[in-house]
Amino acid sequence: MKRDPGTPSHLFANAALTLGVLSLLPPLAPLWVVLGVAAALLAGALTTRSPERYAGRPKIWAGVALCGLGAILFIGESALFLHWKIQQQYEQRVEVSTLRMAEVSQALERYRQEQGAYPDLKGIAAAKTLLEPNYVHDCPVTDGFGGPISVASQPDGFALTCQPPPRPGSGHLPVPLVLRGSFLPAPPAPPEQEAPPDQGPAEAAAESSSTEGADRSPSATPGPAPPPSSTEPANEAPPATSSPPSAAPAAPQAPPATGR
Repeated sequence: MKRDPGTPSHLFANAALTLGVLSLLPPLAPLWVVLGVAAALLAGALTTRSPERYAGRPKIWAGVALCGLGAILFIGESALFLHWKIQQQYEQRVEVSTLRMAEVSQALERYRQEQGAYPDLKGIAAAKTLLEPNYVHDCPVTDGFGGPISVASQPDGFALTCQPPPRPGSGHLPVPLVLRGSFLPAPPAPPEQEAPPDQGPAEAAAESSSTEGADRSPSATPGPAPPPSSTEPANEAPPATSSPPSAAPAAPQAPPATGR
């Protein structure tokens, strides 16, 4: 359809409106905003100088408004993306700090397994000197944010600490990252007792039977004898026997006296 030569053209006004709509698309919003503003300025200038040939001021203002809205949305989306990206980097640095602390902890565990206890030291510099290169190839000394890792170790345990900086947009320090380890030494074994000499089968059987008999029999502790029964005579004399009395030996007779 051909345009009537007597009616004003809306070409530049339609171009400004179309570019204003395209400026709402996030990927190329800045480009569409710039082109839309340029088309709106050109269309406004033409409608001002030659109103009989160019028209469409409402479309021009609508295009400018859409370009402004597209710019605001692009700035807001960029700010949100940048904030998300900063938070993501912060979390990644926290993970790096945790991994580095775990690496130092594993080196201390290797030292305990070999030496029987954790080392007695304080400071990451002393830990690095002691643990390299036997227990760790390269001992970390800083966390994911570039701060030092604090190390305090004793024979029965250790503690690793690092302090992350405040989160972006927050002025408060977060809770420190702490990694602890403990070890309880086993009690000393009791001294071994000498085993009794080997016994023969007969001696072992006799010993076991005597042990069983002693366990089963009552106590053999001697007690007072029971008193004599009242029905039996005490100290009964033996019965008398009737035997004839023995004759006494006769005295020797004196010889008769003779007179002279």
